[in-house]
Amino acid sequence: MHSGRKPFRLGVQIPAQDGTSFYRGTGPLFRLQKELGDDIRIEMSNAITWAYFAGIDGLFMQRPFTADHVRIMKMAKANGCPVWLDYDDDLFSVPMQNPTFSTYSRKDVQNNIVHLLMQADMVSVSTPYLLKRLQDIVETVFKQKKGDEVPEEDRLKLDPDKFVLVPNAYDEKLFNLSFRTWKKPAPDPLKLLLWRGSATHDSDLSAFTTPMANAFQRAGHDWTFNFVGKPWWGTLQYLRDRGIESDRIQVTDALDVIEYMHYLSAVRPHVMQVPLLDDTFNRSKSNIAWIEACHAGAICLAPDWDEWKRPGIVNYKNGEDYYNKLFHILSGNIGREALLMESRNFIAENLTLSNINRRRAQIIERLARIDPWA
Repeated sequence: MHSGRKPFRLGVQIPAQDGTSFYRGTGPLFRLQKELGDDIRIEMSNAITWAYFAGIDGLFMQRPFTADHVRIMKMAKANGCPVWLDYDDDLFSVPMQNPTFSTYSRKDVQNNIVHLLMQADMVSVSTPYLLKRLQDIVETVFKQKKGDEVPEEDRLKLDPDKFVLVPNAYDEKLFNLSFRTWKKPAPDPLKLLLWRGSATHDSDLSAFTTPMANAFQRAGHDWTFNFVGKPWWGTLQYLRDRGIESDRIQVTDALDVIEYMHYLSAVRPHVMQVPLLDDTFNRSKSNIAWIEACHAGAICLAPDWDEWKRPGIVNYKNGEDYYNKLFHILSGNIGREALLMESRNFIAENLTLSNINRRRAQIIERLARIDPWA
């Protein structure tokens, strides 16, 4: 972006009180506004009318999927306003056991997302796997519709280059105290094994509960579980049934994202575990938990998938390997400090928000060059 010209006014439609907005919506966009000064203005409004579009130069929508989102897309196009979408999950592959399945699996919702993707001018996603998935879906649908009569207002935009990878990043300015000491030895952690998530991870926890408990008990009696959010009740019950004392099984209610990050720094977990079933939906997920583990000064135990093959992460291939890796971490056979430094150095060089926000600035540059009536 270049100073000295009128600011690009970006309208935003972001899910209210959505934790992903910290990484994908409100957080990075308002930071970008601060960084670019007079080059960009973020415009928020609940009143979506022609008057709103008259005052903006482009529209950003985070994870749109409803009929109302389609209506807003049509209004934007009718008013000559280019549209940028952002997705952080594969909404075409939500598994049946996920509590949100009943919402995203509906045929009308699937059609809404396809319509939105086809008409968008730019689409940013969090992982390469998700990028390829959405590109393939759009290409498949386009081929099916190629011979159909398409109304002018529904003109499709098949451009593989409109899909852009914008990975999640660490806000080094917001967490300045942590980042100042990023490359110094981290304080000694507590013997705490941390998991964080919601009920959408019930099936993931269910699949890994037994190896988790086996490694935990074999490693000794001075470790504590800490489940942040809403862990599956079956996991908690199983751990108790195995004879693990209740004071070694902590459950912390879900926290505001900033409170959560400060909480991680305060409790200093030794390891953050990421138990995930191997399915298409999980393969598209980003490695936010690793970034959070680095912030906390913890080892990250995560799947042996491309998204999680990052410096300093301990990767597991299956349940048995998960058990072995977790046991060796808890037993002190896998050192924390060296792995943590590898991860932090990589993030400092590649995944700071200042760095990644350059990609968002480039997207806005492209939106500014679009002729909506071409």
